[in-house]
Amino acid sequence: MLNQKSPRLILVVIVIALLLLSPIVVLFFPIAVVETLYFHRENIVLLTPKINFLLILIAILMIIFGLVILAFKRSVITYILTILLLIGSLGSVYFSTLSYTAIQKTQIITKEYHTTTIYKWEDIQKVIYEYEVGTVGTYYFITDNNKEFFIKENGQFGLDEKRAIYKSANENGVNFIEREKTN
Repeated sequence: MLNQKSPRLILVVIVIALLLLSPIVVLFFPIAVVETLYFHRENIVLLTPKINFLLILIAILMIIFGLVILAFKRSVITYILTILLLIGSLGSVYFSTLSYTAIQKTQIITKEYHTTTIYKWEDIQKVIYEYEVGTVGTYYFITDNNKEFFIKENGQFGLDEKRAIYKSANENGVNFIEREKTN
């Protein structure tokens, strides 16, 4: 009996391991999922929205909270609560895999959960690339019906991606304006 490890100790060790590994999972899991599930040869840039990272963080916190509850008290109510937290965590992971933005050679796709919006380059009136020296810029897309949406640059935008966006806009007759941001 003295040589057996207590369930509380095992659960606390798992919680500590999850706390140590969670930053890596939160940073890389959403990017890996989007790059794997939504890869397409025509993609110029494939972006992962910030909400995906937040949803993974919430999922991990729900698991940690459920394990902490079980570490301190194990009863029917805590088991039910932990199962509900696990189900919520799985739902959060599922929703974190649904959103992405893809700039392609022929279109721009923005998917948020179960809503997909596709903007063909022919339907875009102009693209404004606004930047500040030393920081990342923002692409503003204005459609023919004056609907405007924007995409902020991140580390995935290199010089090749900027050139490809410019080239796709020019090939489709889209007015491309590049300007420095004024405050």
